[in-house]
Amino acid sequence: MISLSTRPCLEEYRRYADTAAVSAALYSLFKEESPRGKFAGIDHKFRDIRGNPLTPDFAALSQDKSTGMVFELKSSLPSDEELLTKEMKEIEKYSLIARGWPTATGSVDHHDIVLVCHMDDAKKAVETAERLSKENDSGFFAREGFTIWSWVLSSQKEPGRKDEMRLMKAYGATRNEELEGMISSTGGILISEKVLEVYRFQYLFVRARPPVQYTIVMLIQHVLNPILSSYVGSGEREIPLELVLARVGSFFPHWWGSGADIAQTKKDWILEALQKMVEIDLMKTAEDKGDVFIMYTPSRRYRDSLNDVVCKKLLELTTKTKPTTSKMRSLRNYV
Repeated sequence: MISLSTRPCLEEYRRYADTAAVSAALYSLFKEESPRGKFAGIDHKFRDIRGNPLTPDFAALSQDKSTGMVFELKSSLPSDEELLTKEMKEIEKYSLIARGWPTATGSVDHHDIVLVCHMDDAKKAVETAERLSKENDSGFFAREGFTIWSWVLSSQKEPGRKDEMRLMKAYGATRNEELEGMISSTGGILISEKVLEVYRFQYLFVRARPPVQYTIVMLIQHVLNPILSSYVGSGEREIPLELVLARVGSFFPHWWGSGADIAQTKKDWILEALQKMVEIDLMKTAEDKGDVFIMYTPSRRYRDSLNDVVCKKLLELTTKTKPTTSKMRSLRNYV
């Protein structure tokens, strides 16, 4: 059972994981020779007329490269009205993109802007956009080419039931006729389970910085546990930082054909997670050995889920509650 105290941590983790799934879903709409357009990357060199960088989460081009679309993904939006208004107004800057498109001229005839948020945040996002659209200095929200989409991901636990994601329009419209027809249909755009299986578990990070608990879990599941499983028996094992970073680079592949060498993760995300793992006793640093970590590998046992364990220990750290034991915890306990 999820305790009330760890619920925010677990919810933050879930929202980021789901946002990564949304990014994969968007990619599926623009892959290969789709008439809707083609994927143009997640790391861009967009600039306004003054040369200031602009960094939306996702971009796409029409097949003839005459028009574009930029997407801003929000795993959550503030409840505070002032903060929400400020965050919504930030999206307006993408209307100023003047160059940086992967075209011969670096520009397009026009581009649309899509805010994609969780269904739980859609109502307040729409209400804020409607209010801002009536203000003289925020006509952007009333103009053609701005839209808000919401997403919902249903994980079906019953045998024979499939996971399902839907993208739905909540406000405005794009000028991409085919895509607009799909998103405006009853039920919106259904993303197949195959897409979720293929892309969701290959691409686990988006452009936004992940919450540290998310990075910790991804490292344990996909990088550290495979390293530990290569050892026979139990005992303390030394793991060099260089090895961790090499495994991170190979397991989390570069973004989909973006035309650039763009890793999913950033080194400082990994270093932050490793440092936090030391603080919550999931590993320790090796004395006098520089960038080397020590972890313990016992026989497999069953305990709480890894997400729960990490969030509980982070809560202990923030509330300065003493851990129940001073011994280094084993990662293999939580597989």
